[in-house]
Amino acid sequence: MKKENLVLISNEKINKSDSGYFCDNIDIKSTAEGFNDSFDVLMIARESKEEKFNRIILKKIITSSNILSFLINIFSTFKDKNTKYLLISITPYTFFACIFLSIFKKKIFTYLRSNGHEEYRVIFGFWGPAIYHFMYSLVTAKSTVIVCQKKLAKKNESHLVFPSQLDRRWLENHKSPMLDKPRLLYVGRMKIEKGIFSLIEMYKK
Repeated sequence: MKKENLVLISNEKINKSDSGYFCDNIDIKSTAEGFNDSFDVLMIARESKEEKFNRIILKKIITSSNILSFLINIFSTFKDKNTKYLLISITPYTFFACIFLSIFKKKIFTYLRSNGHEEYRVIFGFWGPAIYHFMYSLVTAKSTVIVCQKKLAKKNESHLVFPSQLDRRWLENHKSPMLDKPRLLYVGRMKIEKGIFSLIEMYKK
């Protein structure tokens, strides 16, 4: 049975090497690979020349060097009228993708994983939340919203899912923790909006 087409649109920067496509964000990798079990997935993302660490096991990936080529690559998928489109997070790139797709009356889904209002406040300061809210209002009005936290959207306007990176390997080879002094493990990307630098400053104090 032929799978339905799903175009996954992401702001993630992806690097292509001789051994495949790589990204930094493990969520992007697992989301794309997870959907590929049920759909024929094509990922459209941004191009990066920098080496990345997580290989994406996906046959069809297109990277774009700028917003124009990004939209052209999306337009190239319009041959199949039944194709569905999934935007990963709300960013300037996915915002313009949403406008472009809505003009052509495409079926759009948006997956929200974190609080963009707070992240934009950290990145852009006072005007950050207003910028994000403008994009958020338009994108959520034009698409079906999927969230992984209740606080990211109103209950009657979204669908709640519970993604997890944990598998049975996390339950194997357990060790007793060392409790002689406080120890801290940070698992995440080294980006200011993720709070890592604030955490480091707090830990130093």
